Amino acid sequence: MYNQSTIPLRVDTAINPSPAHALAIQQGSEFNNMAQQLLRMGRFEEAERLHRKAIEVKERGLGTNHITTALSYNAIGEALTRLNRLDEAEGFLLKARKIREASRRPLDEIDAAGTRENLAVVYEMRGDLPRARQMRRIGSPDNMLCAYEKVRVLLYVSRYYCSHTCGNSARSSRSSLATYCNAVAAR
Repeated sequence: MYNQSTIPLRVDTAINPSPAHALAIQQGSEFNNMAQQLLRMGRFEEAERLHRKAIEVKERGLGTNHITTALSYNAIGEALTRLNRLDEAEGFLLKARKIREASRRPLDEIDAAGTRENLAVVYEMRGDLPRARQMRRIGSPDNMLCAYEKVRVLLYVSRYYCSHTCGNSARSSRSSLATYCNAVAAR
């Protein structure tokens, strides 16, 4: 799954935000960050609870279509995928995708690509490989992500590779991961 912690920091640029807006950003971000820590530690159920709190705070203070709320929809989708609760994960990921793809900010397209990749993982886990491939093709070749979650995202030649290793392997076609990444990008 796509790891959002490797993407540049985004700042909510609301001028003179309401107290509810400011509180939602602060509290929602705190819950989300704690949940991401728990995910990294393999404590998925606890992470899910904190992600749900983040969503509650963000929906109340920012609304259900805010780009920052989409971050939490995507994050809980990742946690639910790891818990093998694929229907719930898909629902949250579809919400995140809709918001992120509607955004006009260029950096949000990176997040949209991450959400599409997370949806592709859900479809793969269900055994629906054609749908997973279709989801990955949406951003190809300019805005796609490699799903190898153990390493950081790296921008290289208009493609998003998961690491220097993946990018180097993709250029040399020495590994099955590189062959797969190149095959998806070429479609």
